[in-house]
Amino acid sequence: MKKGKKRYMLLSYSLGVDIPLYPGTLPVKIQPVKEIRNGDSCNTYKVEMSNHAGTHIDAPKHFYKDGKAIDDFEITSFVFKNPLIIDCPKKDKEAILLEDIESISIPFLPDIVLLKTGFSKYRHNDHEKYSNDNPYLSPTGARRLKRAFPSMRALAVDCISVANHKRKDYGRETHMVLLGEEGKGVFIIEDIFLPDEDITFDEIIIAPLFLKECDSAPCTVIGIFHD
Repeated sequence: MKKGKKRYMLLSYSLGVDIPLYPGTLPVKIQPVKEIRNGDSCNTYKVEMSNHAGTHIDAPKHFYKDGKAIDDFEITSFVFKNPLIIDCPKKDKEAILLEDIESISIPFLPDIVLLKTGFSKYRHNDHEKYSNDNPYLSPTGARRLKRAFPSMRALAVDCISVANHKRKDYGRETHMVLLGEEGKGVFIIEDIFLPDEDITFDEIIIAPLFLKECDSAPCTVIGIFHD
């Protein structure tokens, strides 16, 4: 069947001083260094931020001392040809559990799985709720995803994190399961946008900042689909 026109959708958020952050994350600061309006020849800015601010991708080094850093990967590692969105509606502080995933039957093997909880609806109008009351992925759910989809190289979620800061025990274990348990690590992409409408993406491209020796990095995420 002939495909329609190729379309592109931005699945990451712009970085700014007013974005919601996982509790304890340093705030983003953007300060002018030169400004044309003040008589300078050009505009330039000083930017300070955590590498976990906004839409970002975690590499194994985030929870493993000898794990790979972002700049240890080839650029092809961030191109995904078989994306899968899993609808998993969740309420405040609700866990994504083993039973949420057990019944999933997919006729293909995805290389990236995107969990759509619907919690992103709070991102723009209720920062406190979005940052503090997000759904989270349980360790058993993370193990089930890895075993159900052995070709999965990345997991993304449409809330501030796969972890909720009020369940740090779960958060640490879930990160470690995904990033390297049983010798197989998958990237974690947090704080992404997933549209309300049902869209079948043909490809997902993730473009991280290649920060030397860093465990994670802010990234741009692009979804490609056809009409």
